[in-house]
Parts: sequence; C-alpha cells; structure tokens
Amino acid sequence: PCAGINGSGKHRTWSIAARRPDGGFENFVEPGETPAKNLRFLVFTACSMRAILRHAGALRAAISGAGNDHRLGANEAPPAIISVFLGKTLTDIFNRLTEGVAHDGDAEGGLISLGVSHLPEVKRDNTDRNRTSPFAFTGNKWEFRACGSSHAISFPITVLNTAMAEAVRDAHAELRAELKAGKERDEAVLSLLEKMAKETVAVRFEGDGYSEAWRVEAERRGLPNLRKTPDALDHMAKPENHRFLVDLGVFTQEEVMARLHVRVERYVKDVEIECLTLLEMVDTAILPAAFGYHGELAAGAASAKAAGIPAPQAGRAAEIAAAITALVGARASMEKAHAGVAAEKNEHKKAQRVASELCPAMDAVRDAADMLERFTSDAWWQLPRYSEMLFVR
Repeated sequence: PCAGINGSGKHRTWSIAARRPDGGFENFVEPGETPAKNLRFLVFTACSMRAILRHAGALRAAISGAGNDHRLGANEAPPAIISVFLGKTLTDIFNRLTEGVAHDGDAEGGLISLGVSHLPEVKRDNTDRNRTSPFAFTGNKWEFRACGSSHAISFPITVLNTAMAEAVRDAHAELRAELKAGKERDEAVLSLLEKMAKETVAVRFEGDGYSEAWRVEAERRGLPNLRKTPDALDHMAKPENHRFLVDLGVFTQEEVMARLHVRVERYVKDVEIECLTLLEMVDTAILPAAFGYHGELAAGAASAKAAGIPAPQAGRAAEIAAAITALVGARASMEKAHAGVAAEKNEHKKAQRVASELCPAMDAVRDAADMLERFTSDAWWQLPRYSEMLFVR
C-alpha cells in the first residue's frame, strides 16, 4: 500500500558450466586465461544476449504477477523492458565486433584487436552498478534481477535455460557451417561473433532504465514493454512466442497454456483480494477517522464563530471535507469497477479489465486516502502512517 516504495525482489544468479574430468566445473560465463577460452566466453556471452533478445517477452511473462507490476521500474527495481547490461569492457568489445573492425580477413589480427588475452580485466570492471538493468553481467555470471520475491525460481529459470539452449544450438549449427565452408576455427568463431554482435545491438543497453528516453528508444529498437501482467501473459500465449519451449521438448503446448492460465487466475484473485481489503479499510478505518476529525474541527469552528472569535480550523475542515468527497467518489468508482470485473465471465477479458479499470480505480482511492492521512489528527487516525512505518524506530 506504500506509494513510491519499491517492493522486494530477488536476483537469479545464473551461469552455464560443464563438469571437468577432475570433478570440478568449467564456467563458460567467466573470462579464461587463454585466447581460446576467452573466445568461448565471448560466444557464450553472445548466445546469452541472443536468448534475451529473442525471448524478452517470455521472460517478462515468467516473472509476471500483481505484486511485480507495482515493483518493476520503481526505486532500484529494473523496468519491465528486458535488456542486457554488459559493462564498459565487454560493451567496447561487442561494439568493435558490430562494426567489423576486429575481423578483416586476418584471424590473428582480429584476436589482437579484440584483446582476448586480457579479458580477465572484465572481472575488475564495475559491471554490477547499474541497478536499473534487468539482466546484467557481473564478472563471471549473469543476474536476472526482475523477479519478485514471492516467485518460485523454477519457471523463470526454465524459460531462461531453454532460451539459452536454443541460442547455443543455433550458434553451433552456424559455426559448423562456417567450418564446412573451409574457414579456420578462429576465423569462423570471429565471423559468428560479428554476426551475433550485430544481431543483438538492440538488446544491449548501458543507461538509465527508468528514463522516458529509454522507453522511447526501446520501442524504436523493437523491444517489448509489457508493463502489466495480462499484456505479458497474452504475449507469451501466442504460439510463436512460446514455440521454443515446445520445440526443445521442455513443455507441451498444453503445459505452457496451463501455466499461463494459472497465472492469469492468480493475478485476478490477487488484485480482487487487494480491492476488497482496500474497501474494508476505507469503510472501517479511513472514512470514520476523517468524519470524526472533520466533525471535531467543524464543531470548534462553529463554537468560535458563535463566540465572535477567529476560527482558523474552518479552513482545515474545508480541506478535509474536499478530501472526504474525493475519497467517497473514488471509492464508488472502484466498487463499480470491481463489480464489472466480477461479472466478466471470460478470464482473459477479466484480467485485462483488472489492469485497465480496477487497478487505476484503486490507485485513485489510495491517492485520496493518502491526502486524508496527511490532514487527520493522530487522535483519530488509527492506521500506521508512512512516517511511522518508514522513519520512526
């Protein structure tokens, strides 16, 4: 219920590795000590970006929910636009790959130009400072930062793993084609890296994810901005947006749709519970407190006027009366919106009406209630205030 405060979330720390013969693990998302390992690292980094670019909408749907709709884009929580943050060193490398300057037909010269023997410097790069990025590289792993704290990790990670599997599968096929065409290994890898660097330009973003300029730029780049849960779930419900999960044998079509159906139902129920709770708070706590304080002020003003002395409380009584009128009106609109949602039989339309009608009506009620919280005396106001919850120990 606290306006202007981000909700709690959690980061999915994610990498991909293979078991070594000695029983340890080889992390493919960590710069290595040799040019060969660093080339492999760059390929897996490019595959990660390709996975995010192709399936940003599905990843947004995987972390959807009523609570996360409040959180995304607020006070250190990343925005609903899924993009990738690399940090300065890797951004420079992939920009050079995009421009083609690392590969002019001489594979060795290209490797020198990229500086693949110095990639361990990536670990010292300040790559985890941009808290507005939903998917950020942090030295030897990625962090998927857009998940709500109440989410189970299984579905978002399944979507991410499958998107990555598809990207690696396709990169492997493309690399084999380059090798069959007669190219040497390093030359073929550089060609593949240049191709994927150019392909993933749109998803790479190092700036402020909260800015209006980024929302405009993201739209220009073709990145989805699915701010509300129903929009995200509708996006993923389209066969072309979840086919990768079916084609790779992770889910059947029916299993995908069942999960989306459960999320739609959960979203509607969560917001309806919030709505009914808000109605009860308004009727049993907020309006009674406002009525009581307004009556006290009005009685004091009337007594002062009868005694022929100034009545400064009359001005505050008028302000509270206006706020009460606003709250009563907003409450009626919210109740009407909820009745419309409750009467809707189609689950898809119900979720859309929750997002487009009920949630804005609830916001209007909260705004009016917040105004009364500012005006009403402690003697009448029984709910915890923002100041008490946030600042008083």
